[in-house]
Amino acid sequence: MPLDITDEAAVREQVETIIRRHRRIDVLVNNAGIIYREAIVDTSTDTFRSAIETDLVSQFMLAREVGRHMLAASTAASSTSPRSWDPGPRVGGRLRRGQTRPDRLTKNLAAEYGPHVTANAIAPGYIRTELNVPLQQNKDFNAMLERRTATHRWGKPEDLRGPLLLLASDAGPT
Repeated sequence: MPLDITDEAAVREQVETIIRRHRRIDVLVNNAGIIYREAIVDTSTDTFRSAIETDLVSQFMLAREVGRHMLAASTAASSTSPRSWDPGPRVGGRLRRGQTRPDRLTKNLAAEYGPHVTANAIAPGYIRTELNVPLQQNKDFNAMLERRTATHRWGKPEDLRGPLLLLASDAGPT
C-alpha cells in the first residue's frame, strides 16, 4: 500500500485500515529508506533529519503501531510489561555513507516483543535497485564490489525471498 511512512497519522490510519480489512497483520517488512549522496560537510541539517525520519523514526512508528496489534492478538499480550529501551540514535542510528542504521531498534523490538512476536533483521549488503543506480554505473565501485563480495556480484531483490520467507514463517528463528 502506498504510504508516506514519515506521516504518523497516515501510518496509524493505514494500520487500522489493514486491521479492519484483514483482521490482523502477520508480517511487517520494515524496509523503507533513502540515501543522500553527498559529503557530510556538504549535508544540511534538514537533509540529515530527513534521513533520520525515514530510516529510523518511521521504522519505529511502523513497528510500534503494527506491534500493538500483533501483541494484542497474542495469547500472552497481557503479560507484556513496559521495559527500558535504547532509542538507538546515539548507539544504533549511526551515520554510514549517508545512511542511518536502525539495527539497535530491531534488537529492542526483539527484546520487548518476544517471545510472542518475533523481530529479526536482514542485512544483505548491496542489492541492485533503483535507489543505487549511481553506484551501479560507477565502474570502480562495481569492480570493488565484485572483488569483495562472496558472490562477486550485486545482490538481486529475489535473493532475499528465501530469508524473508524463513523469517516470516513458523520455521524461522524466535
